[in-house]
Amino acid sequence: MKTLLVLLGALLLINPVNAQWSEVKQNQLVTYGKATLYYPPDRVQFSFGVRGLGSTLDEAIKQATERVLRISKKLQQVGIADRQVRTSYFNSADNPEGKSWWSSSGDFAAAYEMTITIDTVFDLVEPAIAALATEPVEHLSRLEFSLRDDAVKRLEACNAAAQDARRKAEQLASTLGTTISDVLFVEDESQGPIPLPGIPMRSISSVAGLQAGVKSVFPPTQISVDGRLKVIFELRRKQ
Repeated sequence: MKTLLVLLGALLLINPVNAQWSEVKQNQLVTYGKATLYYPPDRVQFSFGVRGLGSTLDEAIKQATERVLRISKKLQQVGIADRQVRTSYFNSADNPEGKSWWSSSGDFAAAYEMTITIDTVFDLVEPAIAALATEPVEHLSRLEFSLRDDAVKRLEACNAAAQDARRKAEQLASTLGTTISDVLFVEDESQGPIPLPGIPMRSISSVAGLQAGVKSVFPPTQISVDGRLKVIFELRRKQ
């Protein structure tokens, strides 16, 4: 009998809590704010690779380094500063393709991958490519356009999404005969800047066209930044 009374007492204590929690959940309104903002790209990046060969590892590294320095000077002449060119990859090792029974000038290889970053002034892209075309580079990457301050742009998209969420919540609450008050929960479901497909170098123009000053690099007109927020508001009765 004593055990039964204890169980009944526990149920009486639990039920008001459950009822209160159910009431809180019923006084919540979940909305999703969405916004997509568009910005013109203000940064472009592309890379090139150079390779050096030698009968020793030092000779291979020296040859590759000299090629990078020679290209860097030509890039400076067209307006590309040293800070805009960085080494993104380096490797030196035996060269299986050049190995022979006797020592040769291709026993070892060294490779650099250099990335060029150009901000705002896209007119420097073509002169830079023309400068690279005069040197024996191994390859050129695609042109990748992006935003410099993508974190700032994402915050702006989130702000716009928050305004959209509040606007929807206020409209729904008015329809239901209530009003929204405090924000109980916010979750950022944004994707951020949506990457653009790179532009292949071969579709830009010929080296002759570049040297003749024929303009053929046209950056994409805009990059989209997506903002999406899940927001839970507390509902209150209208006074």
